[in-house]
Amino acid sequence: MRAQGTFHGEIHNTLGWDAKYEEMQITLTVGCLSGGLGIRSLVAINDAATFKLTWNVLAGSNQWADFMRAYFFRNKKSVAYYMNSSIWPALEHNLALIDLYALWLVGDGRSINFWEDPWIPNLGGSIAAAFSISAQIRPHLKSCVADFIVSNCWCLPSGLDEVDPSLIDTIQKIAIPLVGQPDKLIWPHSSDGLLTFKDAYNLFSPRGMIVQWGSQICSRFIPPRRSFLIWRLFHNRVPTDDRLRLNGVKELLLNALINVLWVIWHCQNEARFNNKVISPLAATHMISSFVSKGGILGKGVMKNNLSDLFILRHFRLAARPRRAPSIIQVNWALPLAGWIKINTNGSSHGNPGLSGYGGIFRNCRGFVMGYFADHLGISTSVIAEYLAVVRALEIVLSFGWVKIWLECDSSLIILSLREQVPILHVPFMFLW
Repeated sequence: MRAQGTFHGEIHNTLGWDAKYEEMQITLTVGCLSGGLGIRSLVAINDAATFKLTWNVLAGSNQWADFMRAYFFRNKKSVAYYMNSSIWPALEHNLALIDLYALWLVGDGRSINFWEDPWIPNLGGSIAAAFSISAQIRPHLKSCVADFIVSNCWCLPSGLDEVDPSLIDTIQKIAIPLVGQPDKLIWPHSSDGLLTFKDAYNLFSPRGMIVQWGSQICSRFIPPRRSFLIWRLFHNRVPTDDRLRLNGVKELLLNALINVLWVIWHCQNEARFNNKVISPLAATHMISSFVSKGGILGKGVMKNNLSDLFILRHFRLAARPRRAPSIIQVNWALPLAGWIKINTNGSSHGNPGLSGYGGIFRNCRGFVMGYFADHLGISTSVIAEYLAVVRALEIVLSFGWVKIWLECDSSLIILSLREQVPILHVPFMFLW
């Protein structure tokens, strides 16, 4: 099975990609402290780059940012019509996120829309969005923050305190500069108000929860190769599923790995608490004995190759070859000249469950003469098969066809037609 996404190739062959791809991708891209491998997602990197570029357009003060704002914005709103640009669709997609996470720092208040721009801390957006002001009214809300500042003091609308008194207190706490300064768009989640690429990447690829074993297996004094083995153990990725999928050797090697870890722990405890030293040879015999006993209870089968056979023989286990596949030849034959061949089928999703049936008519040259299909609602697969045959015969009678060849994959239906034996659990619904 090949993964559909960013990670494939060697990583796919090493980890075993039988789990859900989305879950596995998150496990790989989170940091080591969160139990991942710290592999950066290319999708998150691309999203972070476009988000940072959108931020530079809105918050930049260079000539390029001024040109982009003048070309793609009208009255601080993005243009509503199509613009022939290769980068603008990606940038426009990030405007809603910037309105959600960014914040305007109040200066002279002339560049901030009082209702539409996010300028109040901890509000989570604009006033219009927080109070769900309808879209028909929003185009008429053109007041800027400077309209509500008189002599460096806030002069807020009288009806605002009736809607949310706490909002008035929050606005009153926003300091107004004594000397007029231009308003500035800042990133409130950083200490200096600037958005870095790291901040943008963390937005699209958030850190996971810290796990206790994350820092322990990723230490400098542990070789990465051995740390990766323990990581695979914690995530149930030992052994590899691509090479050992659905076979007894997979169970055997997993059994061996667990017993190796247990024997190491046992030997350490014996030496520390009982002053008993277990030799490496004795420990090896213990592991081999435990694996052999556990392998007897296994139900998996081996792949029919020498490597799997040698592994089983090493642990004194009998070979467990796979059964040879049963190959059944299935073909479709043309009817004789002047004959009509009918293929019918019926099925149900569950038994009983949602069911339906259908059929198709072909002549001696394989051309389709007609077809039918219908649903039954809640029924069984036997009834669906039966009704498909009945409907096909009704069509045959209506056209006056005499030479017909009926094919059906239900042996019960064929037996009923040949021997004229009624199917007891199929209700009599038709009059011929």
